[in-house]
Amino acid sequence: MNPNRQKVLDATLQLLAQSGLSGAGLNDVIALSGASRGSLYHFFPDGKQQWVAEALQIYAEAFAEGCENAISKAPTVSQGIANVFLFAAKMMKARDFRSGCPVGAVVLDLDCDSEPMRVLCLSIMAQWQHRLAAHLTPLPEAKALALAKMIIACFEGAFMLARLERSTAPLTLAAEQMATLLEAQLATVSRSH
Repeated sequence: MNPNRQKVLDATLQLLAQSGLSGAGLNDVIALSGASRGSLYHFFPDGKQQWVAEALQIYAEAFAEGCENAISKAPTVSQGIANVFLFAAKMMKARDFRSGCPVGAVVLDLDCDSEPMRVLCLSIMAQWQHRLAAHLTPLPEAKALALAKMIIACFEGAFMLARLERSTAPLTLAAEQMATLLEAQLATVSRSH
């Protein structure tokens, strides 16, 4: 990928994580990335919707891969998922609680004219849900999908509270509670077999 194009996408993600959709406007992206207005429209002829959508898709895949990596390296699925929350806590602290999940931030910033962006964020969340559910295979598919959706909801809520409180405590608490819940759910299935 062209380095200047990558700078625009990186700047967009940073701005989305800090301020949502409204914070990733043309002038904001130009100021942070150092790109010219002409190059921005050269790389993204469809404008803001295009650079935001591409940045979110890059983040979505990187986040999913990070989750896969954390889960596969942990001794149990529940510990792996807890590790994702704990890693997010470290990242929040390193960024001085100034940013959260860019997808969640965009969702909270949507207005009624943002249907394509809503659909994109819905698709990203569904992809995350299915990838998490694949790790909960001892559970029936519907139960695994429901639990995966709850993990995402807990993660996004913990991100929001951590930023609000300027503390890692909500993410740490969510990691502990999620691990306990998942262990109980998975143990119930193994006892019944």
